[in-house]
Amino acid sequence: MVFEKEIEKYEFIREEKTSYTPIFDKDEQSVLIALVKKVFNKNFINEKSVRIDLIDDIENKIHISISDFYSFLISNFLSINKDKLINKADEYEKKLICRFISQVNEDDIRCFEDIYKVGYLSNIVAISCVITDKKGKVLITTRNNNVGIGNGFLSVSVTGSVDESDFMRSDPFVACCKREVKEELGFEIDDISKILVKKIVCGSLKLQPIVLIDVIVEDIQDVVEAVKKCDGFNEENSKYYICEREEVRVLIESKKYNLTEAGLTHLESLL
Repeated sequence: MVFEKEIEKYEFIREEKTSYTPIFDKDEQSVLIALVKKVFNKNFINEKSVRIDLIDDIENKIHISISDFYSFLISNFLSINKDKLINKADEYEKKLICRFISQVNEDDIRCFEDIYKVGYLSNIVAISCVITDKKGKVLITTRNNNVGIGNGFLSVSVTGSVDESDFMRSDPFVACCKREVKEELGFEIDDISKILVKKIVCGSLKLQPIVLIDVIVEDIQDVVEAVKKCDGFNEENSKYYICEREEVRVLIESKKYNLTEAGLTHLESLL
């Protein structure tokens, strides 16, 4: 199940203090972060990230604050990776994970409003960007083993977390999209009118807000040429594909590749 929220005209309200309230104390957080690093064999860096605290539908305002990546590891990441982590955890670590999962189950999260109310979910927001051209060609990718989540998955053109550098921009979602497309594909979006923010989705497994963004370019080959020269592409991706929309449908229906909840929702929206 995927929760969806349409967003059109909206204003950002930047909160001085985040409303994130972890259910673990500092020592417990350290134990869980160490477990995640060990199980996934990755030295996750605790970068500053942007959190959605609230979406006010009446006044069309999105309240955001600065949080960090470790808050994601000890909340949303636990939720989607609980089985893998429990299999490698000692008894104390298992109790911590089960406490979190029990709390999520008890709160019975069914919509965006529930996500804001609980407070202990990181709500770190990321973007999902699909690049298409005016002929209907679509650029999609497969993720490599360097990514913390979704390695080997079929993916959209670009994904990435909204970070501290985007926070004070007039539209942090658009700023993140431009930055990630430049970093991962080497392509410069020269006109923000080409960037269409569609909606925010949140899968019931990962429980992370993902902003779906479409970027329309004149010719997808311009992006391909940029990718060929971009060292950053191979940091998180293994391959790229240029597809017709019908080919995207075939890839999805073949079930040859795994997709995240947000990735599947975004690609299906093109069809």
